[in-house]
Amino acid sequence: MAGVSGTGITSLRLLFMNNETPTSPLAIVAEDEPLVRMVVASFLEDAGYEVVETSSAEEALQVLAREDGADLLVSDVEMSGVSGFALSKMARERAPDIAIVLVSGRQAPSKSELPPGARFLQKPFTPDQLLSEVGAATAAV
Repeated sequence: MAGVSGTGITSLRLLFMNNETPTSPLAIVAEDEPLVRMVVASFLEDAGYEVVETSSAEEALQVLAREDGADLLVSDVEMSGVSGFALSKMARERAPDIAIVLVSGRQAPSKSELPPGARFLQKPFTPDQLLSEVGAATAAV
């Protein structure tokens, strides 16, 4: 099943006729720039992820609270309100097994700013670079 993307907070866990949830891993993309968010979601969907797009850390946290078993968080570092650094730490507290990739075109983190196992990717990046970091983050949890 191809992933479904949109804007805002929309639950994308669709039920099949027999009430089983899809087996695709669930990724949350937190990015305040709509075009970047769409591109990242597209990369992940092409890799087999079901994607929920959010435009802020606060929305991503709401999705984490609502969705059981999110597998991946890809977040921009610099967003209005809660930063991607803070989001990644809160996400790890709520979902210890979630893989985390932070992205930024400006700000590279120090190791102390990332939760254990989280990865950082400098913008701009290719689909292969993103998926390589996703693989490393997934292997680390």
